[in-house]
Amino acid sequence: MVDGTRDSATNQFIDYQGNIVSEEMAKSRSLNVPFQEVSHNKISSVTNLLIRDNQISISLGYQWNHRKEFGETPDTPGLFFHLDTWTYDLRYTRLMAKSLELVGGVSGMTQINRNHGTEYLIPDYDLQDFGGFVYAKKTWERFTLNLGVRYDYRSVKGYPLYLDTLGYPAPSGDTLFQAFSRDFSAFTGSTGMTFRLNKSINFKFNVGRGFRAPNISELSANGLHEGTFRYEIGNPELNPETSLQIDGEIAWDNKFLNMAFNGFYNMINNFIYYRNIDDEKKEVNGVWYPVDALHFDNNIDYVWGDNLSSGVPLPFIPALHLTDQVKWTFKTKKTSAMKNPYIQLELETHFYQGRIDVFETATPGYVLLNCSLGSKLRVQKQLWTWYVSGINLLDTKYYDHLSRLNEVGVYNLGRRITFGLVIPFGVYNRDGDEY
Repeated sequence: MVDGTRDSATNQFIDYQGNIVSEEMAKSRSLNVPFQEVSHNKISSVTNLLIRDNQISISLGYQWNHRKEFGETPDTPGLFFHLDTWTYDLRYTRLMAKSLELVGGVSGMTQINRNHGTEYLIPDYDLQDFGGFVYAKKTWERFTLNLGVRYDYRSVKGYPLYLDTLGYPAPSGDTLFQAFSRDFSAFTGSTGMTFRLNKSINFKFNVGRGFRAPNISELSANGLHEGTFRYEIGNPELNPETSLQIDGEIAWDNKFLNMAFNGFYNMINNFIYYRNIDDEKKEVNGVWYPVDALHFDNNIDYVWGDNLSSGVPLPFIPALHLTDQVKWTFKTKKTSAMKNPYIQLELETHFYQGRIDVFETATPGYVLLNCSLGSKLRVQKQLWTWYVSGINLLDTKYYDHLSRLNEVGVYNLGRRITFGLVIPFGVYNRDGDEY
């Protein structure tokens, strides 16, 4: 979490004691206020039973999470949550024939949250989730059809909290959280198809209805959230979001060229932050193989969003984004220690985003240069993988339009160099085949 508090005279960052942060401290890896400490523990069990053409999958899990957020001093946490979560999932799969698959199942979750800090953002609450679904997939030689239906139910109960004149919990006093209880439920579903016209051309089309119940922060938050630089206030009267999405793709692929055009149109009702919206997104990508060793990969991504209630642009929409990539893969002999070594250059172009909501700030465009190289490495009877990857090699200073930190003058990450070595582990028989 980045505080972003600045000195009024010099506009430099200051620490929690009001002192100007030195350049050495700003570049150090030691934590300063505000920061958080998270302890997360998880135990889970996954069981798969195979009975002829049937499969039963059972997943059980329990997690407990301690989250401490230090906002004023590095010694005493302000926010301190203890969250217990139990999850279960039961799924049954049956192959009716080689071309017909049926799947059904149920899943659920129980959550209990309790506050132990001196500050409060969300109340103590109990939450129950339950859902069930049925899914079918039918395959022909060139055509695939799938259909799914699901039911979801959520029950959430928030407990009240009163503070005395000193800000401590009390049986009565100033109301920070009001008691509430809400139930949400909905049926959702989707259907889709794929069609292969010939060896080169493929079509995909899907229609689906979605559902999202509001989370505990959206329903009941009432406090300063250091991680988002804002004071959050929830609304216990929120209705769940529902959506209708239509998406499709046309792809053409041959030995030398791969092109695809895909897009979706998503209509969301009761959008929790900004009411009704009408959202569109389109993507176009092409991959060109003039020779086997040389690949050109080009992608363009454009998103358009409008708030139909207010008539202004939808907030937090990414800018027009273009990616150009060239990759050369070297040919090697079968006896060579390296297999398929490559070098790749990539140029990311993010355009100016000035189509914004009234509370947003326009974001300048920027260009990032990336490079990577790597190879498979033969080590006895195994294939290891090594690579070196460089992101933003020119160390460009830029703001991503979706970053909350641009409002407090914090750039996105600068130059990053990554070294990687992947070593597979396996048991082999005398012939060198993996068990």
